[in-house]
Amino acid sequence: MKPFLITYGLFVLIVSTLLVIYPKPELFVLLNGAYSDFGNQAFPYITHLGDGFLAGLVVVFLLFISYRWAIISSVSFIVTGLIMQLLKHTLFADCLRPMKFFADNEVVHTVTGVEMHMYNSFPSGHSTTVFSLFFILALILNGQQRAWGILFLLLAVLGGYSRIYLGQHFPEDVLAGSLIGVSLTYLCYLLLNKLIKDKE
Repeated sequence: MKPFLITYGLFVLIVSTLLVIYPKPELFVLLNGAYSDFGNQAFPYITHLGDGFLAGLVVVFLLFISYRWAIISSVSFIVTGLIMQLLKHTLFADCLRPMKFFADNEVVHTVTGVEMHMYNSFPSGHSTTVFSLFFILALILNGQQRAWGILFLLLAVLGGYSRIYLGQHFPEDVLAGSLIGVSLTYLCYLLLNKLIKDKE
């Protein structure tokens, strides 16, 4: 758990610093514009790490391994998803996605075959899910080799960055989604882990 959180803290620091240094449009163009043929092939698949399907598979798998972790993970995914959707469709319902934000759509790098969305940009739902998912996995393997925590964080970051690469979200959307995913997942873990242990 600690390797994940330490590395995540570094991620938050770096992204927050970039958000202070660069105006919103410039930072998006900088990150979205770092594309390649390999990225165009890989990121449409990488982004599926955060669409919820993998999270569902993890819950099903955990049902055969540990009911405690199955409950903690499923509740975490539900809570983070609900809070994210609530914010996205109420307080931040008027936040435009890059394709709608920029008057000139040629500014945004897109990948053929990827459906582009225009509204409900903040926060990023995929980022919320992918950070919640890989933080849960880091918690499950807590006490194992440090490399697992760092690997899970890198996968979460890749999932979050895919949303910028594909032109679907701004960096602040991804950062906010990650904060929701990690903080609420940790809160669910702290509350449910103790509750379930007490009843075992």
